Amino acid sequence: MAATTHKGVFAPVCLPGEVRKLAAAGYVQQFQHVAVQDRAEIPSGVEINSKIYLGEIDWDFIPNRFSSHIAFDDAGTGQTLDIGDANDPDALVAGQDIAAAAGSVSLLKSVDIDKHGDPLWKLLGYADRKAAQATGPRAILFATVKGANLGAATSLAWVLVGTLA
Repeated sequence: MAATTHKGVFAPVCLPGEVRKLAAAGYVQQFQHVAVQDRAEIPSGVEINSKIYLGEIDWDFIPNRFSSHIAFDDAGTGQTLDIGDANDPDALVAGQDIAAAAGSVSLLKSVDIDKHGDPLWKLLGYADRKAAQATGPRAILFATVKGANLGAATSLAWVLVGTLA
């Protein structure tokens, strides 16, 4: 089975650009909202370096470290999960063991505490917003299977909650 991209089953539930327009017009104060909430069923045998699409998020989105999580089922033996984008595939979560047992972790597990509150473009390692936007209009987040091919079918579920800068 070749490395593939697996898409989730739900669409993003918020339009960050519209929220920013309302905030700029003075109608909305900065508030928490869900940028993406989704899940994916991943079949057994998925190979190392296969990517799971988590969503496209505004570069100025500031994730809430306490409310943004990914949950996973036991995936077999030897698997880990990285989460990031093409620039830094493990910027948000690096080497999360998904083989030992089902569980969940913060989507900012591998982000230093002093960087919590920074916009997504900074968390993903870009020098500035312009450099991030040169790769596309929004950040495309992926989870990458590492360690070993999936020994068992597994499920992932995630929610990214935060504010716009």
